[in-house]
Amino acid sequence: MALLKSDLGNEYEAEKYYTKALSITKQINGISHTSYASILSNMGNFYLVMNNYSKAKNCFEQALEIAKKVSGENSSYYALVLENLAVLHKRTGEYLISENIFIEALRIHERIFGKTSKNYSTTLNNLAGIYSKQKNYEKANKLYLESEVITKNI
Repeated sequence: MALLKSDLGNEYEAEKYYTKALSITKQINGISHTSYASILSNMGNFYLVMNNYSKAKNCFEQALEIAKKVSGENSSYYALVLENLAVLHKRTGEYLISENIFIEALRIHERIFGKTSKNYSTTLNNLAGIYSKQKNYEKANKLYLESEVITKNI
């Protein structure tokens, strides 16, 4: 419901639904559960779209901590939350931080899925975007091409 309200442009209602979902999930599963982290991550993306970067960062960092405890640092879920955090840093112009986070997520995807997976390709593409923002076009182009080859073969 929160996503629908957000899509309809009713951010106030969307935020209320996210908050309510967190509260209900906390009562049912506690805060050390992937469903709680998932809502936090979704809420972080909501705040990211709203350009409320401090709230987005807070949500992503909480979700990341839960993912680390529950799933471990070598899980695809942990990598997904890392990527959300990397996107936030990209949006705020913190390209070096974003780059390092994308590299960490890329390593996790490589360990889990290999270098020919959609997850690996998507993260590679995101990392290429960072290199492009840093005006490192040679590196960006190399990664864009590698991502394209992987995507074509999936």
